Amino acid sequence: MYIEKINGPEDVKKLNIEEMTALAEEMRHALLKRASIHGGHFGPNFGMVEAIIALHYVFESPKDKMVFDVSHQTYPHKMLTGRKDAYLYEEHFDDVSGYTNPEESEHDFFNVGHTSTSISLASGLAKARDLNGETGNVIAVIGDGSLSGGEALEGLDFAGEM
Repeated sequence: MYIEKINGPEDVKKLNIEEMTALAEEMRHALLKRASIHGGHFGPNFGMVEAIIALHYVFESPKDKMVFDVSHQTYPHKMLTGRKDAYLYEEHFDDVSGYTNPEESEHDFFNVGHTSTSISLASGLAKARDLNGETGNVIAVIGDGSLSGGEALEGLDFAGEM
């Protein structure tokens, strides 16, 4: 299994396309098993597996900060950032929350779970990065449903001004 060898995003970068495809299948299997036994958010996570593998392959978390708009779609992110046991082994299912949580990992930046906030939050992180003279990318992960929210539109306006 590939997922058992993933202890952080740096391990994702070592995989080739075929291995990443197998990793995605293993992640979906783990998500299905955990959700069937423990409950949780099923659909949003299944839809994000390849996208989150790609994000961790391209960017360098936690230097590059990923802000997820719908935090309950981050189970694949958690699997790739040192929390895979909470999805692979039933005795660890309660080790993580259903949302991003900075207390769980340096790869999580906010304890948030609802829609339309990622662009505003990412803009704030980018502004802080610039003020502190730091480098790194800030990525807002947002879907089409969340873009209809007023805060998302305000975030786009602010990002445009920056």
